[in-house]
Amino acid sequence: LVKILRNSQGTASENRNQGIRESLGVFVAFLDDDDIWLPLKLETQLHLVKSQNYDLVACKARYQGWRNEEVPKKIYSNKQSFLKSLYGKWNFGTHKYGIPTPTILVRAAVAREFQFNTHLQEREDLLFVDKVELAGYRITQIDEVLVEVASSKPFSHRQTAISQDLYWFKYLSDRPSMLNWKFLITVALRNRLMTFQVFTGLKLLF
Repeated sequence: LVKILRNSQGTASENRNQGIRESLGVFVAFLDDDDIWLPLKLETQLHLVKSQNYDLVACKARYQGWRNEEVPKKIYSNKQSFLKSLYGKWNFGTHKYGIPTPTILVRAAVAREFQFNTHLQEREDLLFVDKVELAGYRITQIDEVLVEVASSKPFSHRQTAISQDLYWFKYLSDRPSMLNWKFLITVALRNRLMTFQVFTGLKLLF
């Protein structure tokens, strides 16, 4: 019933992709080593998949540690694209939408079609969800906490390479509503200024 795969040299994305490729079931779900699925997490999601024919079902998570809160604040409703709900406003505060990776249940065939970008150390989960949505697959999110996520790193320890932010800026460049500039100013630049990386922030902007 359980198959253990070993890939000690792999990144999180490479490990997830290996699991996706070698999975035998109809669905795939992700669980990091320091996170917890609450009882009935999978059953609740599978019921929604089977009753309403969704391809990807997420839920809310309770972050515990340095960050103690429920994520996301608002449930994604499919009224606009997921990335537009995330970056669609000039909002410098914490984003109200989100899909934490350990909350995802997705059809295995869909996961094998896209997989995770192994060149990204940041936002590879957002890219995965966006590609699934762009391909026309049905996505929904349950307004219920079914996962506990270990928030082990304080915000001040977060170090994102400029190349990662620029990749995401270019990826969003063909989206309407200036999503790329809203991301660059309200997320990438804001994060650096909040952690006193002023020089790096200016370098990113220029």
